[in-house]
Amino acid sequence: GMTNYVREGDENEVYLVNGFLSSLFSKDPSNWRNKNLTFGGSASWAQIAFSYPEDSSFTLGRVGENWVFSDSTLADAGKVTSYLSTVGNLRGQTFVEDFLPSTVPVAFSVTISGPAPPIQINAYPDDNHEYVLSSSQNPDAFFSGKEGDLWKKLFVGAGKFVAAPVELR
Repeated sequence: GMTNYVREGDENEVYLVNGFLSSLFSKDPSNWRNKNLTFGGSASWAQIAFSYPEDSSFTLGRVGENWVFSDSTLADAGKVTSYLSTVGNLRGQTFVEDFLPSTVPVAFSVTISGPAPPIQINAYPDDNHEYVLSSSQNPDAFFSGKEGDLWKKLFVGAGKFVAAPVELR
């Protein structure tokens, strides 16, 4: 049947346990770690500030049911909703061990306001991982930005949210 013999630490007693436990213990230890960059969903988010190099930074803010840019231009609701559903509960895939953020400048960041406290996600340049990402909601974890296109999902340009022009006939 499905039984396993288990022993606790250095004890001599061995127990027969029902169930197939080996599948639980043969997993990589990182499977048990917290992989969240953001969690709690995006329903309470009121503002998203994208901080990029040079002049490409921008901010989106919620005004009632709409999202608008800082210059009061209305963002495309469908595009914003799609982005929010992608990043509302964002998880990393591959941990980057022994990363020292104090030795590398932040290249990009996203600050999400609305929840208390705000969520800050930083991207640090890295040759092996494209970027290494960290989140204030999971400050002890660093993730490869390349795996699962994590960096590309989170750090988007303002054009992603601009409404397509309507042709009049």
